[in-house]
Amino acid sequence: SGNNYKRYRDRLSTIPTPAVPYIGVFLKDLTFICDGNPDYLRGGLINVHKRRQVYSKVEEIKRLQRDVYNFQPVLELQNYFTQYRFTPDDELHSLSHELEPKMVVHRRATRSRSSTNLSTTTPNFSFFKPNSKHLSTSTLRT
Repeated sequence: SGNNYKRYRDRLSTIPTPAVPYIGVFLKDLTFICDGNPDYLRGGLINVHKRRQVYSKVEEIKRLQRDVYNFQPVLELQNYFTQYRFTPDDELHSLSHELEPKMVVHRRATRSRSSTNLSTTTPNFSFFKPNSKHLSTSTLRT
């Protein structure tokens, strides 16, 4: 990152396609181009140089997507993911609180009124038993 991903950018410009690039670099470039250059020049002229820079970045992304991967179907994986029961967000949120309860902070008064001793209680996770209805790596092996 010290050289703004120079080696990565150099390699990406010559990499065979298709490729899945780190999109963060492209987003950073597009943000820099858009925020760092005015839309219009003096006299109300459109900043064509800015538009060309944006076009160049978008074309680079499209170049990496031009070809397609030749993946072979894996029936076991297709079956697994079509039969998997996706858990709704509210249920995942509740499960999250069950598995990782909030830490309790106890305050004890000390002789000095300016400071307070804090002690924490670590949650007890001994109740946790994996539930077969949730995705786990052991499920993928079966």
